[in-house]
Amino acid sequence: MPEKRLHVTLIAHTPEAEKVIAMASRTCYSALDLDGLRDKAETADNAAYIRRVLASGHTSVVEHASFTFGIEGVSRTLLAQITRHRLASFSVQSQRYVSVAGQEVFDYVCPPRIRGLGPEAQEKYLAQMKTMQRWYDEWTEALGEDAAEDARFVLPGAAATRMTVTMNARELLHFFSLRMCNRAQWEIRELAPCAGGVRGCGPRLRAGRLPRGQAELRPGGRGPRAQGRLPGEEGEGMTERSSNFRPRREAPRETPENLIVGRNAVREALRAGRDMEKLLVSRGEATGSLREILALAREKGVVVQEVDRRRLDEMAENHQGVAALASMYAYSTLEEILALAREKGEPPFLVVLDGITDPHNLGAIVRTAECMGAHGVILPERRAVGLTPAAMKAAAGALEWIKVARVTNLTRALETLKAQNVWTYATDMDGEDYRRVNFAGGCALVIGAEGQGVSRLVRETCDQVVSIPMKGHIDSLNASVAAGVILAEIARQRG
Repeated sequence: MPEKRLHVTLIAHTPEAEKVIAMASRTCYSALDLDGLRDKAETADNAAYIRRVLASGHTSVVEHASFTFGIEGVSRTLLAQITRHRLASFSVQSQRYVSVAGQEVFDYVCPPRIRGLGPEAQEKYLAQMKTMQRWYDEWTEALGEDAAEDARFVLPGAAATRMTVTMNARELLHFFSLRMCNRAQWEIRELAPCAGGVRGCGPRLRAGRLPRGQAELRPGGRGPRAQGRLPGEEGEGMTERSSNFRPRREAPRETPENLIVGRNAVREALRAGRDMEKLLVSRGEATGSLREILALAREKGVVVQEVDRRRLDEMAENHQGVAALASMYAYSTLEEILALAREKGEPPFLVVLDGITDPHNLGAIVRTAECMGAHGVILPERRAVGLTPAAMKAAAGALEWIKVARVTNLTRALETLKAQNVWTYATDMDGEDYRRVNFAGGCALVIGAEGQGVSRLVRETCDQVVSIPMKGHIDSLNASVAAGVILAEIARQRG
């Protein structure tokens, strides 16, 4: 099958990058000669030193480390995006000199949304690729010598390519910061974490970090204001500031997308290994569970910054004295959730949310779903709340342990599930008593919006409607409470 999947290999990287960066940094702030700087780099705690330099805002020193990746199974559409990173170097397979004539179909990339529509959609997409292959062959035959140069014009953006890419560490971090955002296009968003965690002929690389055992890189990170000296070791600082030293600037207002607040949410994010730029702790409140959080932060090498409680108040409500600036939450796909169930050898168990607008309800449902053993949660992209800081706090760390996917069309997602032998159950007041329903096998529970319930089209798509009998004077439950009641029964039946 010529459909290609993404593959990234780390070809090469700067050896002893930590020493190189530390020596470059000390060049700015130390009176030692080159031999002295080299000796210092051999014996000093380079990781701690680099953290202090980066916390001061001097991030240009990490440009002395570079990484080279081999990338294949990506589309020409992605190529147009990644080459906008002008500080990187690219060598790309040429469509001018490499002909694809005479094949059944050229290598191509299929968008997951098309793949998610099922086998019929995939066959239709393949047929379209074959048509363009036929056009390419016709022009190749008609043009004769050097035909590939002009025949390539009929090839689509889906045509696969491969490339070799080299970036210095600073540019690589910039790439991560832009392309791991949930607003980035899906293909380059898939590429970014792969570049940060490849297994190749070098050490494992994590997004936002140098190779394992080396100092973390945090572009734009800010630490405490320097106390009248540069960020060098004791007795090493020069009497005048280097021209390369950048004084601390006021940090910009934090964006909600990468902010985690609340003790449980932050603790679980640290436990799960979520990449963090820094941890903000209210000054003078390092008591109780905050001590555990601070210990985890030290263990993970996360920068901790004490701030006035007023600053945390401005950033979020009910922060409990702690907030973390983390990498953007990486949504999964429906296919990845189903794959997880297959890996575990379990029938799929999903929760589908139709138009939930209250972030506290969303977080509570996600938390319950994780506790009850669900494989994933499905959210619509429109007319519903996403994973805001309030939702993350309400989830109390569950988002670090359960997959969440966003889809453009809930009914299509439900049809995909039904095609995978997953029974779909909508919740409504006039449905079957949930206690009499057999939830064995693959199942997806659909929870409707607060007040409106499940939408008409989604309800009609589901296999069955279930309800919770009411015995009191009030005839409805909060969405998260209703979800908890039925999810507990599903978990009981699944054992």
